[in-house]
Amino acid sequence: MVELAIERKDTPKGPSVKVVPAELPFANVSVVASLKGFDLRAALEHGLSAVETAAGRFPQVSGLAITWDPAAPAGARLRSVLVGGRPLDDQAGYRVATTDFLTKGGDGYAMLTKAPLLVDQSDARLITALVIDHIAARGEVAPVAEGRIEPLR
Repeated sequence: MVELAIERKDTPKGPSVKVVPAELPFANVSVVASLKGFDLRAALEHGLSAVETAAGRFPQVSGLAITWDPAAPAGARLRSVLVGGRPLDDQAGYRVATTDFLTKGGDGYAMLTKAPLLVDQSDARLITALVIDHIAARGEVAPVAEGRIEPLR
């Protein structure tokens, strides 16, 4: 999980290695945290809490699908969370890849500060490097909407 804090600037052919440092200007590294389902739910709810102000904490996710209600009050927007096609279990443990910035409570993600790190900063890689390696290995990346984050209509 990462937060959307930068403006998207697509090139005509999609993202390229040349634009990655401009799109990801922070020196964040990818860490893996161990979270209980209720902490993951709290993090997702927090990420949805200020969407109308474009506060930069909106969650970007992989491996799960969420449905949320943008008209609901902050703190009560999350409607459903599926992890690998199954409902999120508040008592189960989950491994979550995220940024060191968020696990330090950045953008108000205080619920992540107590999560044990399975991969900490000393074993982590820069997210910029991970994205560059991904694009370089594929030649071209053409992102598409996958329905992982769906607002109620």
